[in-house]
Amino acid sequence: MIPSLDDVHRIRRPPATRLIVFLRESFRPGSVQRSASGAVAAGLTGQLALVVSGIALARVLGPQARGSLALLLLLPAVVYQAGNLGLPLACAYYLAQEPRRSRAIVRRLRTVGPLQAVLLGGIHALAIAIVIWSRSPELRLAALITLPSTSAQLMQDYGLAILQGLRGFRAFNILRTLPSVANAVVGVILFGLQLRNLVWVVAILIVPGICISAFTLAFAIARSRNNSPLGEAGPTLRQLIRFGAKGVLGSSYPVETFRADQLIVGLFLSATDLGRYVVALSFVNLPRFISQSIGFIAYPHVAAELQLKSQRRAMWRFFWVTTALTVMTVLVLELLVPILLPILFGSQFTESVPIARVLLVAAAFFSARRILAEVMKGAGNPAAGSIAELASFVALIPAFLLFTRSFHVIGVAVALTFSAALSLAVLILLDLKATRRQDSRRWRQNAK
Repeated sequence: MIPSLDDVHRIRRPPATRLIVFLRESFRPGSVQRSASGAVAAGLTGQLALVVSGIALARVLGPQARGSLALLLLLPAVVYQAGNLGLPLACAYYLAQEPRRSRAIVRRLRTVGPLQAVLLGGIHALAIAIVIWSRSPELRLAALITLPSTSAQLMQDYGLAILQGLRGFRAFNILRTLPSVANAVVGVILFGLQLRNLVWVVAILIVPGICISAFTLAFAIARSRNNSPLGEAGPTLRQLIRFGAKGVLGSSYPVETFRADQLIVGLFLSATDLGRYVVALSFVNLPRFISQSIGFIAYPHVAAELQLKSQRRAMWRFFWVTTALTVMTVLVLELLVPILLPILFGSQFTESVPIARVLLVAAAFFSARRILAEVMKGAGNPAAGSIAELASFVALIPAFLLFTRSFHVIGVAVALTFSAALSLAVLILLDLKATRRQDSRRWRQNAK
């Protein structure tokens, strides 16, 4: 494809002019830059809401009840990630490729969605019976109240996947942020009322989430009906399940989401070490949120590119821009952590500073890996992210045993950094392999 004159001028522009053009594009309706900026803003809003709700709930419940609440909310999250089959991921992919077939795709999901909800609810109930039932009656009752949360999460993710695939990013960003904002509002109200009963706290937290999830799904389905359907059907349910199953592990990011490193510190080191490690982690979320937010935009954008050349150009543009942003963020935080951490958490956490600085390096690798996994899923390779995540998880245990013996708790951060760098390297190798395969296939076609 011959580049246009505008493309040539854009290449020759000096960096300052490119920055001005980028900022101007960020305010143009429908531009990728504006969508990415909105996604980052939504991610930061959600993170701020999580901080507010975390502080409010910790103050109203105290350490023991707050820990119980964390366990009650973690169980359905783990069950959902293990049992959603990656179908929301597949839904977004095929909708981005074929938005005019949105009715057919949504109709396919309506056949399997209710069955999924029942299955997830049953697994959640089994998890409660195994983990919670032997504990106090109050905790058992609170756990039973959380049973609808897996179905609510399924509705929320299907609704967001439809909006993401159709690239309705304004609604997508608002609705994905709404549960965190609602939790923050509820947390502040509970703190004002000084309501300390765990059962009531769980019930009041769960109800807004269910309502928001139902609204999100209904809104997304209504949005999908506005697209003109084609005569032929969309992907089969088997195709959706196959695509989703390949990418389900790479989409849940268990090492990051479920903090396997915290579990390692908690099991093998002291409670004081875990406290210092958790404080250090509080500074590494920002790069991850930037990468995650841009990934929400990049995934359907790359999937919508039907020509291989333009698809790969979009892939690497998203990767390098996101990596540059996250690396700059990490560099700024590396300079600020020695100053901010003792001020915010007190001098007793000074030993968390070197841990945080190592974890920030890990955050840079994880952020680069996340955006590359998202654009590779958009390019039709969902298994790559799952393979990289599996490699990251497998490498973490021996790296922990190797580095913790020499560096103690900092060794866990070093092991996490090694694990993140390895998974990024695996992704790059998988992309090179896929590119060679595509080039070979294209060469054979041309030879014929």
